[in-house]
Amino acid sequence: MLWFSLLLGLVVMLVCFNSIRATVFVVVTTGILQDPIRKLVPDEPVFFVVLVGIFLGAGLAGALLRKGSAYFAPLHGVGGSLFYPLTTFVIVLSIQFFATVFRYDEVLVAGVGTLGYITPLLAMPLAYYYANDLRDLRQLGKVYIALCVLVAVGVYLSFLGFDWKVLKQIGTGFVIYDLGAVLTAHPGLLRSPDIAAWHMTTAICLLGVAAVISKTPLERILAALLTTLLIGAVLLTGRRKMIMELVLFTMFYVSLLWFIRTTQNRFLFGSFIVVAGLIIWFSFEHLFPDVYQDQFDLYLQRGATVFEDAPERLSSLGLGSAQSAIHRVGWLGAGIGLASQGARFFSDLPIASIVGGSSEGGLGKVLVELGVPGLIVMVWLIAAIGRNLYLILEFCAPADSRIAHILVGITAFLMANIPTFIVASQVYGDLYVVTLMGLFLGTFFAAPKIVYLRSQYQEHESGAPTGSSLVRPGS
Repeated sequence: MLWFSLLLGLVVMLVCFNSIRATVFVVVTTGILQDPIRKLVPDEPVFFVVLVGIFLGAGLAGALLRKGSAYFAPLHGVGGSLFYPLTTFVIVLSIQFFATVFRYDEVLVAGVGTLGYITPLLAMPLAYYYANDLRDLRQLGKVYIALCVLVAVGVYLSFLGFDWKVLKQIGTGFVIYDLGAVLTAHPGLLRSPDIAAWHMTTAICLLGVAAVISKTPLERILAALLTTLLIGAVLLTGRRKMIMELVLFTMFYVSLLWFIRTTQNRFLFGSFIVVAGLIIWFSFEHLFPDVYQDQFDLYLQRGATVFEDAPERLSSLGLGSAQSAIHRVGWLGAGIGLASQGARFFSDLPIASIVGGSSEGGLGKVLVELGVPGLIVMVWLIAAIGRNLYLILEFCAPADSRIAHILVGITAFLMANIPTFIVASQVYGDLYVVTLMGLFLGTFFAAPKIVYLRSQYQEHESGAPTGSSLVRPGS
């Protein structure tokens, strides 16, 4: 069995090495499937967590061999505007890498920490070169949503009492003490409730965008039904912060739709929310058997408390973690990797005594690993990326309304993840999660190319220039 698995892995790596398109699909599917496979293997070996990184690395190696340094051209941004903030950020990462190596003699810890920051940047060009048409995005989105629906089914099976190994948390796991009761945090097929909740929330955001750009009412109804299924599963994970992320996504998406002035699609998204809400209410009230209804109500009540607890969590885990980090390690940080999720697997270093609980919040994690200078550079880089997103959206919106709605959805999703990262950074230490964030960014930066290729196709079909002022970007 072991030799068969190794041979299969080598074949998949070879496929990824030879094709960017195959790499993207393999990475998206492996990120979900690696957890249930790990649960079924004796001792649940931790190397399964980096499978997605191995296949990503194979695809990256092949792309670099074929394209050379031109592979990184999308990272330059519009007019090269990302070059200086990105270069400065890489320099900061390098300094903190050597700080960890020389201070603690921990090369693996430094490497794991560095991967968390550079993986999105490495994955971003992959998505850029993959996306040449809206059909590419739809195919990939369908695959990801289907996998997340499987995760949700696993969550429901766990809730209904199926005691299968593949439905349990990896490791000791945890339970929730709230509302005077003990609640099980159901992870479904994935290794932890946090990871499961994040992926299902991401799928819900994609379904919201799909409902807006769909051409038929049947597709919108299907999106509403799947949204209901996924929201119920998110509640059963017990991770309330994802409910807040959904609310923030909805607010940002509606606001950005207003910005690009698409009244019809604001109405469609609003209708989708209403229909999904009605289906959710009916499902939660009538579809669960009585024996499970009272228990599910506890999860529902817990999810509702996220709004009243949000200010306190933002204060304690957001600003509080930042103050704690500076107090513990100083203004210059302790070194990259010390606050990373997987560092404990590769070191006997007493990391908990060094960083304490300051790394639970995103600001605290960045300050522990990169210091105040690193946080300033990261904010500069995020602001520069935000400006690029604005310029691309402003350019593409008049040319193609459907692409504009996808870009608005990606922007709303990325914006909603910022507050979530600030109050809870653990899930963003997962290699697959940060890879997906890079793929979302790469899709956004590929939008002008998609518009250009579509305009060229229309010009070819009509036999006359389309009047597009687009300049073809590198591909």
